[in-house]
Amino acid sequence: MMSNIKSISFIFLAAIFGLSSCKKTEYSLGELKAPSSVTVSATIIGVDDDNPYGNGTGKVFISATDKISYRMDFGDGTSLVVHTDTFTYTYRTPGTNDYILSVNAIGPGGTTSTSSIKVKVLVNFVIPAEIVEALTGGTSKTWVLDKTNKGMLGMGPVGGFADIWWQLDPDNAADMAEKADALDDEVTFELDGIGNIWMTVDNKG
Repeated sequence: MMSNIKSISFIFLAAIFGLSSCKKTEYSLGELKAPSSVTVSATIIGVDDDNPYGNGTGKVFISATDKISYRMDFGDGTSLVVHTDTFTYTYRTPGTNDYILSVNAIGPGGTTSTSSIKVKVLVNFVIPAEIVEALTGGTSKTWVLDKTNKGMLGMGPVGGFADIWWQLDPDNAADMAEKADALDDEVTFELDGIGNIWMTVDNKG
């Protein structure tokens, strides 16, 4: 019995010495230092003497320093995290518009540094191909009012298409007779060889 007690005591003491000799592992993130000297530059595609704000495609070549992850805010409501120091972005809003382009360089532990510039970009409005095809049939198409459709002529609020004020009713013979001169109008949309759309209105005199 005494021998068993001695054995248990020895094992217990050995365990205590073993635990006391273990070292606690320490971890360190290192110095959390924000990226320094962050700069950003933008080159608007297609700029020349006749097109100071670009060729209308809206494309801008963006370059930043430090070769690190960036959160780019393009000033049009769009932001994106990229992992390269060069990037091409396309603005979509038609017209010539000013944007504040901001680059947030992301460093260790999420630290950031920011650099911003203002760019002025021209975006030409381009009619989607499917609309051009429907409008012109690929070459030329003539449109007339659908005399059977209620509201083929109407008036509504500025900036909208709601016929809440007045609309022509094909079931009202007197109304139709009064507007008869407008009901035979023809509008022709023609697509030329270089992508222009021409509109011709024939109001039958």
